[in-house]
Amino acid sequence: MYATDPPRRHGALMALLLVLALVLTLGAVIAIWLDRQALSGSGWSDTSVHVLDNSQVRTAISAEIVSQMFMRADVDQRLQDAVGPLAPAAEHELKKLADKVAYRALATKQIQRTWRAANSGAHRQLVADIEHNSGKDVYLRLTPILNQLLKELRSSKPVSSLPAPVRQVLDIHIDTDTRIRVLRADQVDKVRVAINTVRNLVLVLSLLAGICFVLAIAVATGRHRRAIAYVGGCLILCGGILVAARRLIGPPLADALVPASQPVNRAAVRATWLIGTSQLRTMAIIAMIAGGVLLVGAAIWALIDRRPERRARADAWPGWGPR
Repeated sequence: MYATDPPRRHGALMALLLVLALVLTLGAVIAIWLDRQALSGSGWSDTSVHVLDNSQVRTAISAEIVSQMFMRADVDQRLQDAVGPLAPAAEHELKKLADKVAYRALATKQIQRTWRAANSGAHRQLVADIEHNSGKDVYLRLTPILNQLLKELRSSKPVSSLPAPVRQVLDIHIDTDTRIRVLRADQVDKVRVAINTVRNLVLVLSLLAGICFVLAIAVATGRHRRAIAYVGGCLILCGGILVAARRLIGPPLADALVPASQPVNRAAVRATWLIGTSQLRTMAIIAMIAGGVLLVGAAIWALIDRRPERRARADAWPGWGPR
């Protein structure tokens, strides 16, 4: 009885360390992803461009940009002056046409470069607010994008075929500062706290997770091979949890952020979540691959350890073993 107590205690301690290491690894991967996504200018800008490649997101963005463009250009008033009582119908048709043109234009390299620059500016402002505790709203500036879309709209074939008074409505250049608020000042404060916490957690969680894995192997007296296999299993489980969570969080997040009356925007939020967490998925897959490598390594180790045992049995019992 007493001879088996130490191995049992070691097994329980190993299990405890593996569970702790799994939790710490989950936290470390999420912290690393948040650090790269929120604080990396290139990561933020690259994601913003990839977002435009999604049709659902592009539909929502083009609708918002066209609404801003019509408001800033006083299109309703200009049409009222140009065509009188036909202005509401003309504005409706012109807006439908502008939505289609904007959707196509957002896929062009020129607009995407301008979109990337606007998002880089918003990210720089966010980082500056976080670093200097300025407590300001964060805005995405749209004026250059609106003027480029107006140019695309004027040069499109459908607009060219419209009556001259309607075409002249779009012959303008927006000089006012058009922008969309990304984060309120109070939200920036919450982001500051979260990011500062993440910065501190990245190194700590990664280091503690590694220490727990090493200790789990060390305490597995006489069962190091099995412990390595367990570590591999933990890494695979960690990756699986992250992949599953990424898929499950998107829909309720969109439902919480966007009212049911805006299904297009809900779909856009879901797609944006999946795009923004693509790096998290990559890290989860890397963890699963690393876990698989450890499992294969432990299996190969087991096969190598059995060969001397089989030879000894064959020598002791002639005729035993493979021929």
